[in-house]
Amino acid sequence: MTKRFEIKFPILNYTHFTKWMKYFNFKKSFSDRSIKSTYFDTKNLYLAQQNIDGFSSRFKIRERSYNHENHSRIEIKNKSNKLVEKFFYNNFKYTNEDGLLIFDDFKNIHKHPKTFLFLKSNKFFKTSIVEYNREYYNIDDDLRFTFDTNISFFNFENNRKTIKKKFSFSVLELKTSNLNNYAIHNYMSKLNISPKRFSKYIQSLQMFKKAKYY
Repeated sequence: MTKRFEIKFPILNYTHFTKWMKYFNFKKSFSDRSIKSTYFDTKNLYLAQQNIDGFSSRFKIRERSYNHENHSRIEIKNKSNKLVEKFFYNNFKYTNEDGLLIFDDFKNIHKHPKTFLFLKSNKFFKTSIVEYNREYYNIDDDLRFTFDTNISFFNFENNRKTIKKKFSFSVLELKTSNLNNYAIHNYMSKLNISPKRFSKYIQSLQMFKKAKYY
């Protein structure tokens, strides 16, 4: 389980990031990784609609793997405004009839009763896949950035991924445990870009005309 604040900045020009990296002295904190995320939702895309409608409290479900490894785990990402709490599960299976089945104990997620009850009373099916490369940087012990490039979206139908579409933007994301840290506001002003509501999951649905922002 992890808990932190996240702020996203979709950007078009990679040279902007390289300038920021030098100016702010971003330091590599982890080796680059390729990431594959498979997203799950109800048949009527209820979780996606919560995001699109701007609900401040919502969650998403994804299966995530790194560097093309066979091992993966389920992540349930509960979000309240910009505060994100993740819960991880290793014991699961997926069937076309029953959707996603998680066998691990949900006890840690009881602190979010709406999420817990919705998880227990609904079925979730694969909807889309997102693949990208991620770079990891930090400035101090509590302030770090990830930078996602080469983002590709895949539609998911008939239990297989189909149709690959490339995304023209990259995504810079600030992560911290203390959103009121003065350094954060200082860096955001110097970056000279504005944070935006952005979800790779929603963007994947939008690319295939399954959902759209109003």
